[in-house]
Amino acid sequence: MDAGTAYEAHGNAVYQLGELDEEIAATTEDLSVTEEDLVEAQARLEDRASTMYKSGNVGFVDVLVGAENFSEFSNRLELWVRLLARERAEFDRVREIRDTLAEKKALLEATRDQRVEALGEADAQLDRASTLEEDAQAYLDGLNAELQAALEAEQARRVEEARAAGERLRAEIAEAEPEAVQAVQPIRQPEPVRIEDVPAEAIPAGVVTEVPEKTVEAEPVAATVPEPVETPEVDLAAQDAAERQAARAARLAAEQRAAEQAAAERYAAEKAAAAEEARLAAEQAAAAEQAAAERQAARAERRAELAAQRAAAEQAAAEQAAAQQAEAERLAAEQQAAAAQDAAAQQQYEAEQAADQAAADQYENERPGNVGGGITAGDQYDGGGTGAGAGLQASPQQPAPAAPAAPASASGSAVVAESASHMGTPYVFSPPGPCSANVAEDCSCHTMLVYQAFGISLPDDPVAQFGMGVPVSGPPQAGDLVFWAEGGAGITHVGIATGNGTTIHASTYAGYVTETPIDNIPGYAGARRLL
Repeated sequence: MDAGTAYEAHGNAVYQLGELDEEIAATTEDLSVTEEDLVEAQARLEDRASTMYKSGNVGFVDVLVGAENFSEFSNRLELWVRLLARERAEFDRVREIRDTLAEKKALLEATRDQRVEALGEADAQLDRASTLEEDAQAYLDGLNAELQAALEAEQARRVEEARAAGERLRAEIAEAEPEAVQAVQPIRQPEPVRIEDVPAEAIPAGVVTEVPEKTVEAEPVAATVPEPVETPEVDLAAQDAAERQAARAARLAAEQRAAEQAAAERYAAEKAAAAEEARLAAEQAAAAEQAAAERQAARAERRAELAAQRAAAEQAAAEQAAAQQAEAERLAAEQQAAAAQDAAAQQQYEAEQAADQAAADQYENERPGNVGGGITAGDQYDGGGTGAGAGLQASPQQPAPAAPAAPASASGSAVVAESASHMGTPYVFSPPGPCSANVAEDCSCHTMLVYQAFGISLPDDPVAQFGMGVPVSGPPQAGDLVFWAEGGAGITHVGIATGNGTTIHASTYAGYVTETPIDNIPGYAGARRLL
């Protein structure tokens, strides 16, 4: 490989490596943006799950439980699942983009390693080509010196031959007759030997020679003989020597001109190669600038596209959050309205019961022969019938069990505090095990002992306790009994609500009396209020 080709290969390797570095930088930037999008998507997914679990002061599970019928429950649950599935799909999409970009970056880095190795090979080739070029130049320089020495030696040899020929001619003339000697013309001096006179085969190809012209003149031969005598033999020898000298000089001149022409052609070729290399370098630089500009524009377009996608995703998330918030608020409002309606109905029912009880008491007090009488605790006032007092009669039927009246000091917070004082008591199923405060308690034993402290007697059975007090609409408040049907076949567990979404209960799972979120226990069945 020559130096020009090595330089071109090295330039191409450097250019390709630069392009690859820019592409890796762009992919790294896209990967960083996608990582940020993935973190945001994960945060939105977690926030959505948290929002669906808790909306304001109303838990979404409470909203589901507060559905009036199965169709409404199914619709609310489907909305929840659909919203979470949408957030999950967005999270998976961003994660897939992240994984794709990571694979692309790894592939580009592997390709870059290969390009770096190719660049090392190009550097080695460039070094070898430079070394060969230097060796060739040194060889040519050596040839020029040898050629000049050869030219000088050849010129000295020819001068010596000419001098020897002149000496021989003088000797021959001296030996001839005086008349013949006088007829001899002066011997023509030999022409100087020039570099042009050197044969072409003596000049190595590619060598430019510049040998200073040196001339050695042969000593003239004095003509001392008279002109009348003619010597044809002597004239022929001189003429022959002169012709040979002229032919040799012409041949050397032709060879010199050919060497100069070849040197000029080589110089022109080198100049053309340098110009072509410069043109290629300029074209590569222009192409590199154009490619860099195109990559920059592509990266800017990609960043704008990612920004638009992020903005659209954020807007969609905001709209979705607003819709979910509105739906949660609507459900909460419906639940609160239902609770208020239930409370109003309960108050109306209690007012009617109080009015009926007052009327019955008044009638009994005014009835002749029943002074100081009244309806006993087991009697029930039936508002049916006609006529004055016709609807008042003793009924043998007993009403639903009701808790005994609590002392004035009893309150929901006091019940919770009493329940909390049992925390850590070991769980022991009773019967057959004992039911002893702070010693051994199961779920119904715990609630029975707590309310016993306030003068309220409860049976040691969760099913029986579910029939005590009045049902609770809406979230349970502090002191309410909360119940679960864990197997789906009936009431199996009872605890005391704290009013903060948790319950204090004797847990078979924990093995002692503890506090647990109500929603963490499956099969919630409702609450009853005793205070």
